[in-house]
Amino acid sequence: MIIKSLLKLLNLYRLEDLKEKWWTENPNKAECPPDVSVTEGISIENMGGVFVIIFIGIALSIITLIIEYIYYKHFYKEGNKDDKSAASASTVVATSSEKKKSSHFAQKIT
Repeated sequence: MIIKSLLKLLNLYRLEDLKEKWWTENPNKAECPPDVSVTEGISIENMGGVFVIIFIGIALSIITLIIEYIYYKHFYKEGNKDDKSAASASTVVATSSEKKKSSHFAQKIT
């Protein structure tokens, strides 16, 4: 019921008339001083620091990339040769232990 009444007043432009009467034509209305503390946002001078930080981060990431590339190209290959022999030895041990388990399992079934 209230919604229908409000819609009716809105359609008849009665709400706009009342707003005009209460806000602009009111003799008792008080004038507020203009707000002087309104800022204009961030200036270019203040944004400069953000770009400096971004460029420093990009430079550090490129330096890190170069160091990792050199490390993995030169030093990882030398350490990897020893790891291959150790990996093949562990594969042989794992394979022989699996054969023992499967033969033990086959004996239990029969």
